[in-house]
Parts: sequence; C-alpha cells; structure tokens
Amino acid sequence: MRSLLLLSTLALAPAAMAQVNFHDIYSGCTNYTSRGTVGANAGENLIARPGSHFAGICQDATGGGTNLVSFRTVTQDQNGSTPETYYLVVRKDSAGTPDITVGGLLLRAGPATTPPSTVLTPVAWIITDTLTTPSTVLPLCGTTYQGMEYQAAAWTSDGQSNHICTYYLLGTTQADNPSPPPDVVPIVAWDYNYTTGLTSQPSARSQRFEIGGTSSVLTIGNVDPFAAAANCVSLQGFRSWGAGGLWPSSNADGLGSRDDGIDARVEDLGNANGLFAVFLSDAFGCPGLPLGSLASGALYLNPGVLIQVGVGLLDATGTGIATVIPPGVVLGANLLGRVIPMQGISFNGSLANGHLSNMAGTSFL
Repeated sequence: MRSLLLLSTLALAPAAMAQVNFHDIYSGCTNYTSRGTVGANAGENLIARPGSHFAGICQDATGGGTNLVSFRTVTQDQNGSTPETYYLVVRKDSAGTPDITVGGLLLRAGPATTPPSTVLTPVAWIITDTLTTPSTVLPLCGTTYQGMEYQAAAWTSDGQSNHICTYYLLGTTQADNPSPPPDVVPIVAWDYNYTTGLTSQPSARSQRFEIGGTSSVLTIGNVDPFAAAANCVSLQGFRSWGAGGLWPSSNADGLGSRDDGIDARVEDLGNANGLFAVFLSDAFGCPGLPLGSLASGALYLNPGVLIQVGVGLLDATGTGIATVIPPGVVLGANLLGRVIPMQGISFNGSLANGHLSNMAGTSFL
C-alpha cells in the first residue's frame, strides 16, 4: 500500500459515450493506492457488488437484460515512464467468493495500457475504457465481481495499483464511514493472486472500480454528522456513498452511539436538468418487472408496497440528491440487519423519457 498521489492526467472516453452513467461503491474519498494481497505478483483486484444489496445494474431499456458499455477507474503507476498493461474483468460469484474457474470469467477486455508519460515518479490517471461493442454478459441479479488484472511488477518501486478508500482509520486517515466495530461490516474488496492461485481479501476497503451503462444509477449514502476530521467524508456533508451507505450505523440496539441518516443519489445524464423520485419498499425481487412504455428498465421493488421517500431536480450533470432519513432518527430494532431496498426513476423536464434505476439497498447495523 502506498500513499495517495495527486491525479495528473485525465483520460477521456469518446464524446459519443457522454450519456453513460457509472455505478460504483465509492465513498467519494480516497486515502491510499494499493494492489491488495496480490503484491508484486500478477493478479486481479476486484470489488464485489453483493446481490443482497443490488439488482439491475446496467439494465437495458427493456429491463430484460444488461448493456455494459464502459469501465472507469483511478489507477496509479509508481513509475509513470514504464507503461503498464492491464485488462478489465468481470466474474461470477461462487459461494461468496469470486469464481476463478474458466466458466466464472464473464468478461476479460483488453489489453490496454496506461497513458504515456515521462514522469519517473508515481503518477495517477482517471481512465475510461469503452468497449467496442457493449456487453450483455453482466447478470441482472446476484453478486458479481468487477475489477482489473495487473501484470507482475517490481512493487513498490514500480507497478500499477488502484485508489482505495479504507473503512476505518488506517495510519492517520480514513475514507469511508460504515458502522464501526463491534459491528461486522462485509469487505467488498477481493484479490486473485495468479502465483498462488488463491483468492483472498485485503483489509477493509473499497476501490475506485466503476461500471458504466445507459440506465440511470441509484446510490445510497449514510450521513454521520459527527464523522471525525481524519475522515474526509466530514468535508463532503458528512456523507459517504460507499460501504457507509450499504451498512450505516444505528443505535436501535443500544450498543453504539450513532444514528446515521440516509441520502439517495440518482444520476442520469440522459435526463440532465430533469426530475427524479426515489421509492422504498418492504422487499425486492429479481428479475424485475419491465414497465414497457411507461419507463425504460424494470421495477425491482415489491409493486404492492411503493413508498415515495424522495423527489427533486437533476442538475446539469444529471445528478440529484434527496434525504430519505435525517441523521438522529432512532429506528426500530426490528430493522437492524434487514436490507431496505430502494429504486429511483428519472424524467426530463417535460416528465417524459422515464428511466428506472438499479435497485440499491441499505442495512443498518
């Protein structure tokens, strides 16, 4: 693991891909770059998108399939003058771990290389890699793993890594804010070491691995007004869009000290300057229910229990944020550990061009 370097180069996707919306599990803060447990070996860094909390990511307009268009990541090279070769990968789940069999590899796109540079010291880029032909292999339901395959490296003097956000204080910084110990928060980061042939998990973190499609994106964030200054979420409205949104903290059982709030963010470039709404339900199902001409995509919430919990305007970037639960609200103990599913819908300024988002869930601990 290495200290974070300032981004120095931006690699842009073609203008034709301007309507792509990216899904990630990223708090909004970064505090380190890392190759995880892969170290100097060739291997993969992956992020899990748990099927318990997500469905319909990159769904197509019919709601019956997916349309994976591009990948975006923040990657770093310890010696920018030596280009690194990498691949983008998507894997199935196998009993709670990445499926490393031949049949478990859903997609391996590449090879690609880091941008040319004459810098002899660490340099980082935001890179968008767009598929020549959109892929339909991403499942609508269940857990998947997405990330990057690295070549072997003279780590840490040279080699490629990816920016991460740690759940808890590491050294003097923290970049995510899920429920603190003694609550046990799942780690979404995974590694596949080609030398050992084994998968493992690094310390609690998520990575800047984003996946892009044409459907709108719903992300849940927790709000902790007492986040420590060592955690940069204190500088972004005390809000974390990463693991904090998936596993916020509640003192409903009297064992903690936090009662986090919940915000919902809808992103839809295709309906920039339009409107959005967010709904909550008691359950979700997958596959979803396509709505035909009413809106693109499928409904994953229980149609019998749809509660509107947020509404607002999308800005010029297609982003809108609504408060679902204000911080300080004490929940019923019966909600602890239960996935609360939500889904968004977005429209243009004329209340047309309806786009259903993915389902995103949150579980108070």
